[in-house]
Order: sequence, then structure tokens, then C-alpha cells
Amino acid sequence: MKRFLNMRKPFRTRHFVFFVLIIFVPLLSSCVVEKIEPTEANIDLLVAIEYKRSECGSVPPIPLFVIDELEKNALAGCVIAIMSAPCPMTEYPLICVRMYGQNLPGAVDLQDAFVP
Repeated sequence: MKRFLNMRKPFRTRHFVFFVLIIFVPLLSSCVVEKIEPTEANIDLLVAIEYKRSECGSVPPIPLFVIDELEKNALAGCVIAIMSAPCPMTEYPLICVRMYGQNLPGAVDLQDAFVP
């Protein structure tokens, strides 16, 4: 019986390593932040603002422009917030602040919270 258990030990180790790889590889790949070019970001913003202008008839007087690369998720959040904002749209949604690398007031910065 001992001989059988000793033969299964490497088999268990391989299963454990495989299990660890299955769990941690997707977690590590989610650490990569996708960036978007400023020209593409500005086009997306302008389309969302023009959509809101046609729906509401008004938009904020100050345009939103991006001059540096930014996180794709931050841009998507801003575009969705603009398109779903109620009429009349007199100011941009607060989530659009995130596009400029700033945290929202009262929000926890997760990058600072988990860095020792």
C-alpha cells in the first residue's frame, strides 16, 4: 500500500501545479491595463457628445479632449455615462474625471491600497 501512495505523490504534485497555473495565469493577465490612443479616445468622446446633443439639444460648453494615452476602461465608463446622462446635459458625468488619471472624490485608490 505504501508503494502505491508513493507512486501517486508525483501525480498529486503535477495536479497541484496544474491547478495553480489554471488559477493564477488569468489573474496575472488581468493586471495588464489596456491603453487607447488620444485620437481614438477623442473620436469616441465626440461621438458620445454629439449623440447627446442630438437627443437633448444641449451639451456642456467646455469640450472634453484627451491629449495622452489613457485606460480603455476609463474612457468606456465616461462614454457610457455621457450617453446615459439625463437631459438636459449641462455638465459632464463625474466618472469622466477618471480619464485624466484622477480618482473620484471619496473613492479608494486600489493601486495604493495593496502596494506595501
